[in-house]
Amino acid sequence: MAVLGLSYKPDTTVVEGSEALRIADSLATRGARVMVYDPVAMSAARKVLGDRVIYAESVRKCLDRAKVVVIANPDERFRTGAIAALSRTSPPLIFDLWRLLQDPEPKGHAHYQGIGLGSISTSLVSRLESLWCPWEATEPGTNSDERARHRAGSTQTPG
Repeated sequence: MAVLGLSYKPDTTVVEGSEALRIADSLATRGARVMVYDPVAMSAARKVLGDRVIYAESVRKCLDRAKVVVIANPDERFRTGAIAALSRTSPPLIFDLWRLLQDPEPKGHAHYQGIGLGSISTSLVSRLESLWCPWEATEPGTNSDERARHRAGSTQTPG
């Protein structure tokens, strides 16, 4: 798996509150081999993630063999690298959290999911939950309100 963009926005070293770090850490903790890249925030991210992930030297090296890619901030350098990865014989599944690859033409036969700045389908939420929240995706009889309370740390039902 590859995670592009470790800071909370492009061209900053600030990683506090970065969802990308949470995603990378969560996946690595669950046993996934995670490679990460950020053109500016690698040093700051290394202080948080330690040796739980692999640090790539470039976008291209991060995406080289990735089967799943998470584009976690809208840095334009990620668009170019992701489009190049889509031309591989076996393109990766891309979760684009900023819809950086909005033009459908370069996606070709890749598996692409743009998230944010638009509607999110229930099936997409289930797919994401099964990747890094398996207890939520498989727990029978739960609905989105119950999952939200679980994420917030509350197990009480309203009313």
